[in-house]
Amino acid sequence: MASSLKSIFADPAMSAPLSSEEAAALTARNASAWSAGSGKYREMMDTNHGAQVMGVILDRFVELGVAGLEGIDAPRCLDIASGPGEPALSIAAALPHATVTATDLAEGMVQIARERAQEQGLSNVKAEVADGGSLSAFSDESVDLLTANMGIIFFADASKALKEWHRVMKPGGRIIYSVWGGPDVTDMAGCFGSVMRAVAPGERPMVNPHALAVSGSLGTITEQAGFSNVHFSELNCPMRLESVEATTAAITGNPVITDVLDKVKLRNPKVYQEAKEEAVKYVKEKGFVQEDGSVLFPTNMAIIVTATA
Repeated sequence: MASSLKSIFADPAMSAPLSSEEAAALTARNASAWSAGSGKYREMMDTNHGAQVMGVILDRFVELGVAGLEGIDAPRCLDIASGPGEPALSIAAALPHATVTATDLAEGMVQIARERAQEQGLSNVKAEVADGGSLSAFSDESVDLLTANMGIIFFADASKALKEWHRVMKPGGRIIYSVWGGPDVTDMAGCFGSVMRAVAPGERPMVNPHALAVSGSLGTITEQAGFSNVHFSELNCPMRLESVEATTAAITGNPVITDVLDKVKLRNPKVYQEAKEEAVKYVKEKGFVQEDGSVLFPTNMAIIVTATA
């Protein structure tokens, strides 16, 4: 399975440096796809499986964030690639004395983050459209805590992004960011890969979720950006969805997948149905369907990186 997954998600060409034109195109592609998929993400956050999918890792971000800000009276926090507002909103709720800014490339996601903050009565958080790899709106040495949950894997140049993060950090400030582990320890990505191989062979998704999975390379680029005290930890994030139907909706509704499926649909109008059928086949063959009808992806290993500016 590892080798076949790599043919979809770990193509070495996807990890090679991009030209400025390619990088700009990838950034625009991400912004468009995630904004278009924002409605489905809102639905996920409003249902039980939203918490079941990412709850474990969000809890860890809050735990590490609170610890890293101990003793700071009015900390300023910046969340990169926040999507529908996480972990920004969770941190804002845990730290009412902090000022939290949630940022994302996708206008649709930013709007959802704003709505969720208002619904939760969080007056200490705001959401803005911003490129996490080019934080021109943020001053040097202005941030106490910077977080990015699975955001850096979407950037055209992770090293450049880390240098930009270091620029905005106050001396002694903390960053917390995460990436997915390799293909052998990420069951949900395995389902994504199976679907892609079956219905869109030869198509290249806009992200390689495993490109930064080697902790040694993460340490190198983080230190080269100017950070010190770089620490890695692994966290398994079992993902449970309430039904097979919810699982197929989550898989085919993920912007990484829909970005490709919409392209394939031009020549194969049945591609979404075929993708759902492949997802059902995958979870059944892997034994992920539980007695109560829910679907459990038991192993989804995240690598969490913390460092000091």
